[in-house]
Amino acid sequence: MKKIIFIMAFCLLGVPLMTQTIQENPIISYAAKVTRENLTFMEYEDEVVVTDCEFLAEGEIVIPSEVNGKPVTSINSSTFQSCYKITSVIIPDTVTSIGWWAFKGCKSLEIISIPETITYIGRDAFSNSLWLENQKQENPLVIVDNILVDGTACEGEVIIPEGVHTINTHAFYQNETITSVVIPDTVTSIEDCVFQGCINLENIPIPDTVVSIDNQAFSDTLWLENQQTENPLVIINGILIDGTACEGEVIIPETVHTIGEFAFYTSQTITSAVIPNTVTSIGKTAFYHCTNLESIILPEGLDNIPPSMFVNCRSLKSIRIPETVTSIGSSAFSGCDSLTEIIIPDSVTEIKGDAFRGCTSLTEIIIPDSVIKIEDGAFRECTQLTSVHLGTGLTSIAGEIFSRCTSLAEINIPENVKSIGYEAFSGCASLTSIVIPANVNGIGGWAFFHCENLQSVTIENADCKLSDGYTFFSGGNPEDGDDAYSGIIYGYPNSTAQTYAELHGYHFEPITQATELKGDVNADGVFDVLDVVLLQKWLLSVPDTHLTNWKAGDFTQDGMLNVFDLILMKHELLYQSTEI
Repeated sequence: MKKIIFIMAFCLLGVPLMTQTIQENPIISYAAKVTRENLTFMEYEDEVVVTDCEFLAEGEIVIPSEVNGKPVTSINSSTFQSCYKITSVIIPDTVTSIGWWAFKGCKSLEIISIPETITYIGRDAFSNSLWLENQKQENPLVIVDNILVDGTACEGEVIIPEGVHTINTHAFYQNETITSVVIPDTVTSIEDCVFQGCINLENIPIPDTVVSIDNQAFSDTLWLENQQTENPLVIINGILIDGTACEGEVIIPETVHTIGEFAFYTSQTITSAVIPNTVTSIGKTAFYHCTNLESIILPEGLDNIPPSMFVNCRSLKSIRIPETVTSIGSSAFSGCDSLTEIIIPDSVTEIKGDAFRGCTSLTEIIIPDSVIKIEDGAFRECTQLTSVHLGTGLTSIAGEIFSRCTSLAEINIPENVKSIGYEAFSGCASLTSIVIPANVNGIGGWAFFHCENLQSVTIENADCKLSDGYTFFSGGNPEDGDDAYSGIIYGYPNSTAQTYAELHGYHFEPITQATELKGDVNADGVFDVLDVVLLQKWLLSVPDTHLTNWKAGDFTQDGMLNVFDLILMKHELLYQSTEI
């Protein structure tokens, strides 16, 4: 129903926690697993990806240029990781991408034939391999196809040669001996944690050609400390890479077009931020755990709220999402437990998993019709959420989407919804009734588990599949039969709802065909004062009050019942009596 209105540890362990996306093969409609000798591949429509190597494989490994007539284009993350017996790998020139940790820990791997076609090398792709150690002995700057892979063996001043276009993740990580680095103007990208922990690194002239700087690239360096002393907003080529030294109100200048990942990470001193409209991109976790951030103005033109952007911003009470935003990222507002209001504009088409998880002060949500997808757990544990209106664009209710929303008393299921996911409404202890429309063909397991006050469930699809006996279970120990569902399941005669109810010993009542008479909520074939009294008692949650035909009371035709329907019902009854 509706009412209107720790970073160092991450990089050291190589854990990509909310920092960047591993480059993998895109999800394509066709995929098949293929095995050739010691190698495993995934075959897609137009290409093949190497995904695994037999752990005890020995000697030389030759990656074929094609499988089943399709080119092998990528080596996935961890494909050869810890294959300690292989000694050489031949990579064909059809391959353009080598994933994270692809050859990590290959202690005997001495030879890797790498073609010039490689354009991407993932984090720590060659770390702890014999090949990398040999390369560092030949030249402390290990460069593969103009990608600087490793410089941890360098000392003093480092001059990166012309031609290098990317400085790879962890390239100089925790190198305490380098003091300055000269970056050529061929470099366009500095990846995450590149210079992190280089505590004596003081001088890094950065050319204008650098257009991408990933998270924590310069953290824990003398250079960054010096930059923060000059200006707490550290901005390089229009990229705000660090603002953790800021205090109070932060006004970002219009010269900035990008706010980097982790830019204000765990800052306890900023209270507000104004982001100009020149900013078109904000990195993940930009304001993560800024616990004293009370307000922020987001730029017009922003197309998404990045993942984990405001996690645990516990003082943030309200925020205006620009009408250009189309996506709200995973965990974007998770843990914002002072957030009382959020208006989702009709430009938004998707809300990712856990986006508002644990927003315990949020009382109502209106999802516009533009939203076509809400992922698992999006509003999980919003314990003060009492009212939710779901837009007509939704075709599914995701798993755990409103799990443990203990105050949720009313919600509408849009007519276009076809499925309700696992534990979607589990733990919604204040929910008293639910109408599941005719297009819903499946309800996931434990969908309404621990909804202790749920007394009325109407299932309008005669063939709706109900997953298990605990779908409407009230609580206790299901194995002992404690607190089994005590309400009424309404459905059509000989429907799956009736079969389900009878199988589990629940009270079933048929949906009658006398439901066409407007206002006749008790389905006795007459619209009179008894219907008005019944609806009023139902709205007041009077015990043992059931509406045989709730749709007859939906005078506002919005798919739910509230006080407005009661007012219109009284007016209609009064009008009919005066006509007589």
